[in-house]
Amino acid sequence: MKEQRIDYEYSLAFREPRSILNFVDNTLPPQKKDTKDLEIYKNLSAIPLIPLVINFPKTNELLFVGISRPIRGSEIPYLAHFGAPNKSFGHDTNDYISDEKTLFNPDSTYSANLLANHQQIPNWNIFERIRERLTRTIKQDYEKPDPSNPGLSAVIQLRKKDGQLSVDLDLHPYVEGYLKDSMFDIKPAPIETYLPELGPLVLGAYSPEITSKWPEEDSYSKKCADKGTRQRIAATQFVAYSISRAGELVPGRFATNFAHYCETGRLLPAPTEEMQIFDAQKDLKNTQLPFPEEPYFDADSVGPIW
Repeated sequence: MKEQRIDYEYSLAFREPRSILNFVDNTLPPQKKDTKDLEIYKNLSAIPLIPLVINFPKTNELLFVGISRPIRGSEIPYLAHFGAPNKSFGHDTNDYISDEKTLFNPDSTYSANLLANHQQIPNWNIFERIRERLTRTIKQDYEKPDPSNPGLSAVIQLRKKDGQLSVDLDLHPYVEGYLKDSMFDIKPAPIETYLPELGPLVLGAYSPEITSKWPEEDSYSKKCADKGTRQRIAATQFVAYSISRAGELVPGRFATNFAHYCETGRLLPAPTEEMQIFDAQKDLKNTQLPFPEEPYFDADSVGPIW
């Protein structure tokens, strides 16, 4: 814990940065056997999170927050692929860009009907808040890669009240204030690049014990289901889909361990038995890549992370 601030309404404590991999017991969670780009899956597990906990004594609530390093536009479709229950198309970055054009063509009746279906997805309005910024970031990195282009930082926010965890998709004002005041050991970036709407994407990418059980095809809403209208839930669809089902990610090992670390400053002990993620687990052991046990960050080091 690097710093603690206390006032009448809340107290705030920072924790030492940890990587995604640390929160999944330093072992990559096994993916489905048709998952592509497993080497990138391993590499992106090194994404660091700066954790903090905000305690609200008046309401007996805790808010656990994790700020990721800026995630490049080229990395976002891969994270979506790793989280998506349908792995058929890989990261499919080009489809994400072209799908945006299809969905928002003002001169097309087909586009208007398709958009109307999408707007029935739970929390679609929350996805809409970041859609243009997200597409622009992905497109820029895809068409003309430039390391100087800022990425988008995912902000994981888990709220604990009465012993129950929930996902908060609105950037908390205290967190926003600390980001604007550069209170974190990170390079300052525009506040609009810190997105709690991307928290479920990151959680979902490394919670296959949850997302593998989601349907590979799903309807936009009950109304669409009654009409038989369905959509493959692949990488292109996963950012919006993860937002719509964000609360279901809370029981996952990643979210549970992250919340425990924020609250106590300690990681949970690794499970003594291998997690049974899939019914056909024996066929998937070869997808689990070995990785060193050491954490990515020296707990005694202090200074800018990126």
